[in-house]
Amino acid sequence: MGVSFGISAVIHLAVFLLLLWWGQLFPPTTTVQETYYVDVVNLPVANPRAGSPTQKGSDAEAPPPPPTPETPLSMPTPPHPGTKARTAPTGKAEKNEPRDTTSDAAFAEKMAKLESKAESQQQEAALERLRKKLKTAGSGRAGMPAGSGSEAGSDYTAYVQSRLKDAFYQTISYTSKNPEVIVHLYIDADGKVTRQKIEKSSGDRTFELSVLRAVEKAGDKLVPPPNRKGFEGRSSSSPRAFPAPSSNEVAMRLLLTLMLMLVLPTALHAQPGYIEVTAPGNRQLKLAVELPHANNAGANTTAAREMADVIAFDMNLSGLATAEVREPLPLAGGLMFGATDFAPWLAAGFDLLIRGEYAITGDNLTVEFRLYDALNNKMMTAKRYLGKNKDLRRFAHSFCDEVLLQMTGERGPFTTHIAFISTQYGNKEVAIMDWDGHNLLPLTRNGSINLNPDFSPDGREILFTSYKRGNPDLYKRALSSTAEIPLSRHKGLNITGAWAPDGTKIALALSKDGNAEIYTIARDGSNPVRLTVNPAIEVSPVWSPDGKRIAFVSDRLGKPQIFVMDANGGNVRRLTTAGGYNVNPRWSPKGDRIAYARMQGGTFHIYAINVDGSGDTQLTTTGSNENPAWSPDGRFIAFSSKRGGPDGIYVMRADGSGQVRVGQGKGNASQPAWSPR
Repeated sequence: MGVSFGISAVIHLAVFLLLLWWGQLFPPTTTVQETYYVDVVNLPVANPRAGSPTQKGSDAEAPPPPPTPETPLSMPTPPHPGTKARTAPTGKAEKNEPRDTTSDAAFAEKMAKLESKAESQQQEAALERLRKKLKTAGSGRAGMPAGSGSEAGSDYTAYVQSRLKDAFYQTISYTSKNPEVIVHLYIDADGKVTRQKIEKSSGDRTFELSVLRAVEKAGDKLVPPPNRKGFEGRSSSSPRAFPAPSSNEVAMRLLLTLMLMLVLPTALHAQPGYIEVTAPGNRQLKLAVELPHANNAGANTTAAREMADVIAFDMNLSGLATAEVREPLPLAGGLMFGATDFAPWLAAGFDLLIRGEYAITGDNLTVEFRLYDALNNKMMTAKRYLGKNKDLRRFAHSFCDEVLLQMTGERGPFTTHIAFISTQYGNKEVAIMDWDGHNLLPLTRNGSINLNPDFSPDGREILFTSYKRGNPDLYKRALSSTAEIPLSRHKGLNITGAWAPDGTKIALALSKDGNAEIYTIARDGSNPVRLTVNPAIEVSPVWSPDGKRIAFVSDRLGKPQIFVMDANGGNVRRLTTAGGYNVNPRWSPKGDRIAYARMQGGTFHIYAINVDGSGDTQLTTTGSNENPAWSPDGRFIAFSSKRGGPDGIYVMRADGSGQVRVGQGKGNASQPAWSPR
């Protein structure tokens, strides 16, 4: 046991040293992100009292106390390996002597070598010069500026430059070619960045936000300016100063990664990809959703309330926390500079806190949300969204997806959609809505009977059966088009179409040869292949997530039951053994469960069963419930239900809890299909 412990300790120490060396040698490299109509920007997870890129105030604010004469700041260019950096002189004592801007590690190594070889007078003199330089100017990366302040802030300028450079390495991101931005900074006597203003815009919003995040990160631990006077200056930033890694660096990173994979497989598996938060006493976590703060004159209390309500609804259904919308507490300085005091939230019994800030300018909307772990006094995640006012609900849903990712390691399904059959438009038409029932839109308006919608794996197309030509034919329609393209128009039934997970095939039921049988066709409707050969009626095929099996409904034993077969039609076996009428199978995205509807006592209820036939569990007990559909993450099930009124679309957790109606339209709603992410 002692030998194993010793080996483990040595391995962990070696990995720690490798990681430390890696971080010193290879800072983060430049990445270019695509920009979509909704620009989502990751904000750094930092001290909860630190700021964010959201700027509060305006140019009309009173300036800080008059600083020493202004000295322009420029983002220094990191030297290529093997080259020596050059900087301007930092003071009178170094007027004729170039300043050494190497890192702490390189500087310390050089000092050690000189000390070990100090055998001659020249070496001693060189060592003395280096010591004198350290005493006079300080280290370029993290040193304390040592000037007296009489040099118009020259030492402090270099110090701030170094801090910005280090932070910029971690945040740099841009979407245009060689953008450049100039930011005006104000630092008070305590070393706090009180204002930052973009004086020259690059036109690249992603790049500007990365620069502002760098200022935020650098400003978190600045030392006070010389003589406790305010400091003012400009920072010019451009990604051209950040070279791509050399081939040797790339090779070394790959080597280190392979070494880590070999020596620490168990340790890697032991580290979850999410942050775990638990409530004291094993109780349900409580989440406070504070009404977002307005960041400009365009305050809109209705918009703030709607965003908070969306977040609370999503999080309550998730079952991870009990969410409650709360009135905002004062936040002087905004999310950027304002301090979050967790004491009142903890006193009110909350474990988690979501704070937000928004700005409305005409039709443009900018929103930032942050999730805090109040129990541990830290921020868990932050996101900023840029778009139009119509994107308000989508931004709130998107942040809830991020919250679930942080808390469970898997992103939520809250930005997805549900297609269903609606009678609101006079006939049975295919309609689509957000998962929570908002933003309802009709997809078909052909004035006929349309049934059984199903999303393609990429979410861009929908299958459905329509009687618009008199026969139940299978069609597909792209969400971006109004064209309804026929795929299968055989005489008789062409129903219950279901996309294969890879999108290359479609399973469906055809009666062209007599009774209804299970077939597959190509995505364009060609090449029909019969999978079942039985005198019984067989319908409602659904694919397993890996595309290797198909579940379907057959009355080959006298009454409808769920069966499973290989994707080529072989190895047919019965899945459900209880109940006399089981229909509407849907395979879970994780592949372990199949949801279905069972008729009992004249009404239907939703059940779920393991794929081996075990664990058959009833999920609904109220009303009559049919047509289950899994969310893309497997957390939730949508279904149609009749509960004392028109049929509606409901959503519940996978264990049957949290059932809530989500359809907002008029008329009956049935046969839901949940879109992929």
